[in-house]
Amino acid sequence: MESTDDILVCGDANCPGPDDSSVDMELSNGLDSVGLTQLVTQPTRWLPGIANLLDIVAASNVSRVTNISVSEADYISDHCLLSAAVAVCRPKPVVNYTWRNIRNIDTALFEDDLRKSVIFSEPATDVDAYVDQLDSVLTALLDKHAPVRTTHRCPPKKISRWLSDEATGAKRLRRHLERPWRFTD
Repeated sequence: MESTDDILVCGDANCPGPDDSSVDMELSNGLDSVGLTQLVTQPTRWLPGIANLLDIVAASNVSRVTNISVSEADYISDHCLLSAAVAVCRPKPVVNYTWRNIRNIDTALFEDDLRKSVIFSEPATDVDAYVDQLDSVLTALLDKHAPVRTTHRCPPKKISRWLSDEATGAKRLRRHLERPWRFTD
């Protein structure tokens, strides 16, 4: 099974390479073996007379990481500050809606089942017990005649909040008419 997620690895590897613009060959080969590309090419550690590339930013999708810069950050540390712009996609949140299709209930069957229930044959004598009985019987009958359905969909765009009821209705009508039109040749 192939993963579609992009991987980003950042950190202080402490594996200096043969020169000041590369990391150790074993680390480089290890990153290559898992499909990662080292993106930092400047020394990230400065000591008097010594410059090494010790810190890494490696990515599986190089196009998602841009503007990598190495800054001394006023020499607060012996390591430089690395910064980069990382492009990420946030998935749209999915909202679950539960509903019952009340329109398709056969009212004659529903009424017949309701009359055969304990609400009519053995009603509770206490008001609270009767309400509980009514709730359980009606829920069971609705589960039988109009089961609960769950729909998953993305919430409306924020711009839709500002639309009038007329504009929202026009958008719904347009989408309703577009669906059959898409399947015509």
